[in-house]
Order: sequence, then structure tokens, then C-alpha cells
Amino acid sequence: MNQQELLRLALISILIGIGIGGLFLIILKLQRQNTVINSFIDFDNLVGLIGVVEIPFDQDSKGKVRVIFEGNTRYFKAVSHLTHQFEVGEKVLITEVQSNKIWVIPESELRNFNN
Repeated sequence: MNQQELLRLALISILIGIGIGGLFLIILKLQRQNTVINSFIDFDNLVGLIGVVEIPFDQDSKGKVRVIFEGNTRYFKAVSHLTHQFEVGEKVLITEVQSNKIWVIPESELRNFNN
């Protein structure tokens, strides 16, 4: 194989690689065209959701709560008006959102309210 044939083979290989890469990008774009990506959170939509305590807290301290919101797991600073010790793994109901903090009550309080 002479140098001209090697050069032609290299050029063909590069063009095939670019073509396959372009095809892959087109397929990816078509697949994602209906996907809406929005990283902004409307905090008012958190009220009424159930979360799980990740960092324990009480009335005098802040904690952290994990919430599944719009299909994504989010973590929020949490506080409460109640004299209750919130433990890791405990389920809580979000009652209010203020200053990027969620106000919560224990899910058990909700059950007591319904009875």
C-alpha cells in the first residue's frame, strides 16, 4: 500500500467517524426534544408534600429534609414551630415555605388530626 492509498484510507476513516458522531447527535437531539429542563423551583408547590428527615432537628434548631419534587430528589433546610424532636428517617409534612426554609410537622400529627 503506498502513501496515497494510506492517506485516502485515513480520510475515509475520519469522514466515517464524523458521520457516525453526527448521526449520534441527531438521534440524541430527537430523543430529548420533548424533555423540559427547569432547575427553578416554585417553592409554593412544596406545601403539602411529604419529606424525610435527613439531619435531626427540633424547635430550636434547623435540620435537613429530603423531598421528591417533580421527579427529582431535593434537600431543604427545615424548621418547625412544634416542640418535637425530629429524628432521621421520620416523615414530615411541609406546611409552609419562608426564606428558602421549609416549615414542617410530623406526619404522625397529620394522622392525629384526621382522627
